[in-house]
Amino acid sequence: MNMQIYSMQFNDFLVNTYIVIKDNKCLIIDPGCYGVDEQKKFTALLTKYHLSPVAVLITHPHLDHMMGVPFLTDSYSIPTYIHQAGLELYQQVHTWSSFFGINIPKMPEPVCFVQDQMLIDSFAFNTLYVPGHADGSVCYFFPEIQSLFTGDVLFAGSIGRTDLPTGNYDVLMNSLRLLIESIPPETKVYPGHGPSTTLKEEIQTNPFLTDLM
Repeated sequence: MNMQIYSMQFNDFLVNTYIVIKDNKCLIIDPGCYGVDEQKKFTALLTKYHLSPVAVLITHPHLDHMMGVPFLTDSYSIPTYIHQAGLELYQQVHTWSSFFGINIPKMPEPVCFVQDQMLIDSFAFNTLYVPGHADGSVCYFFPEIQSLFTGDVLFAGSIGRTDLPTGNYDVLMNSLRLLIESIPPETKVYPGHGPSTTLKEEIQTNPFLTDLM
């Protein structure tokens, strides 16, 4: 079976949660499902397509992208992967959830990585460390389907905000330059919010990227 991608939108922050599928197994990127209704919607999709989750991947440790982590780890006994540089923010998730009046169950201990090439089960992909929006921000690139999951680093027509803790505009621009230099332009881009796009489209039309070339 060729690799496939499903997208679901969750929580009040409208986070894109992605399910990358291969051979009836799947990786879950940025699980935003929060509350019983969203959790049921998520599990219904997995049941419909007979999918077995093998891991959760976090693009960056902001609350809205991790609200479904406790539910998934409890339901499927799977590990959650984050970049080592994001561990401190990950451990602060309950501080932020209290600020927003959101009740998040205890977060599991994550699996921290620093390497740029990873293999989880039969999923081979690359990671690019792209700080600037948040410490620990990474993009996941799947060469087999030429797809890039950018979290909140790059959106269709825009980039991530840099006014939150550990954000830095100059650092983010350097990260975007790295993306442009490292990833083929025809790559499909799946951001953490909003519609999908291509790297070529963003290089040509995104006002934050046009001057980087």
